[in-house]
Formats: sequence, C-alpha cells, structure tokens
Amino acid sequence: FEFVIDGDIVDPDVLERMARFQSGLESIPHVTKVYSVVDVLKTTNRAFNGGRPEFEQLPGTLHGLLMARFDRLPESARYLLQKAAVLGCAFPADVLKRIAGLRVDDVDTDLDLLVTRQFLMPETLESGQVYAFRHALIQAAVYATLLKRDRQRFHLQVAQTIEDSDAWLLGERIEVLAYHYAESTSPEKAIPHLIAAAENAAHRCDHETAVTRYQS
Repeated sequence: FEFVIDGDIVDPDVLERMARFQSGLESIPHVTKVYSVVDVLKTTNRAFNGGRPEFEQLPGTLHGLLMARFDRLPESARYLLQKAAVLGCAFPADVLKRIAGLRVDDVDTDLDLLVTRQFLMPETLESGQVYAFRHALIQAAVYATLLKRDRQRFHLQVAQTIEDSDAWLLGERIEVLAYHYAESTSPEKAIPHLIAAAENAAHRCDHETAVTRYQS
C-alpha cells in the first residue's frame, strides 16, 4: 500500500507527523516494514555524524541538516554555491560561470559535485544550460551564510554581468536587474530599472505590480 501525507517534507512538523504515522503502521500485526523519507533523513543524519548510531534520528531542524551537508563541501564548491544562491532559485549556467571567479573546468567539476550531492539539478533549455536549487529552502539557507557586505558585493557583480548578457528576455532582464541592483552596494542603480519594470507592468495592465515598482 502507498500512503500520502499532505505537506512539505522540509517542514519539521510534517516529518514528525510522518514518523508517528509510520510508527503506528508498523505496530499493526502482519505489517513487517514501512519505509518513507523519514528513513532516508535518519540514515543521512547518521552518515553526516560519523556513522554513530545515536544519530539515526530526525535532525533537530532540517536547516541544521542542510548546513551540515553544506559544511562538508569542498571550499570551492561552497563558494560557488553561495554565488549561485545570490543568483536565485534558478539561473543560467553561463552567468554563474562568469561571476564564479574560477577556471571553467573547475566550475564544471564543482557543478557536477553539487548535482551529485543533491543541491542543484540541471536542465537544458533552448536558451542553454540552466541549474536550479532542488528546493527553495536550500537556496535560502545557503544565501543566509553570506555576510551582508558579501551579499551586496555579489549582487552588484551579478547585475553588472547581466547587463552584458542576453541570458534573460528583455522584460525579465529589467526585473532581474532591478532586484540585484536594489540588493547591492549601489541601490541607486536600481531606479531606472524599477521605473522601466513599472512601465512594462502598466503596459500589460498589471497595475498592482506597476504601483509596487514605482513605490520601490
């Protein structure tokens, strides 16, 4: 039989409900084994703690487990993932390579590792290779590891790189530039892009977005 529990598996409350439900099923006569993502997380938690049996349990927080995985990456892969987190939940591979500050071969090696370690997933589109974080929580957790001054510096670097890139369609590009400049060390550079984004929204009769962009 297959049972489905509603909710997000990155929510600790959902995982605890799943664990209790699993335990209840296993107490039913003739039920020999119930397997779920809870088992995967327990095994992973134990593996990240030297294989010690007392750690074969759900981690205190999923954020803690994500950070344990992040800390075990090689330094260059951690640095690359932080820059990827600044780009957002999904991003063109060529933009990441341009801001990485690493040799292209090293970037490719680190990207392969990040895919293998389940941080990123690749996708090939007509416009080129794209990567996405496997879950928004992973992107948010990695982004939070950056000091504010580093985040601002990386956002500025991303914005400047995007201005010289055709990785986004014009409308999307304006929105992305407005966001990255607003979060950078030069937020005043976001103003013309915010105005352009507001005008585009007004032309689409998306008045709510237009007002939001003008207020930004």
